[in-house]
Amino acid sequence: GGDYGLAGATSSGPVRQELALTGRFPITRATVRAFGEFNALNATAALAAAEPAGATLRGDLLADYAGVRRRQA
Repeated sequence: GGDYGLAGATSSGPVRQELALTGRFPITRATVRAFGEFNALNATAALAAAEPAGATLRGDLLADYAGVRRRQA
């Protein structure tokens, strides 16, 4: 359970995945510039923390986040 959740993640390119979000998220899908379950969960947690802090969530918010690149080798 929980207020925010990740229903699943699917690859959408060599270093991107689409997240299916559940719970209190105001969006149902998000693109992340990272692959793997750990990164999907991290991105979900980041979005979950940002939303109640007042951030306006969009599906592409983390799509171009460059900080992950160095860890994808």
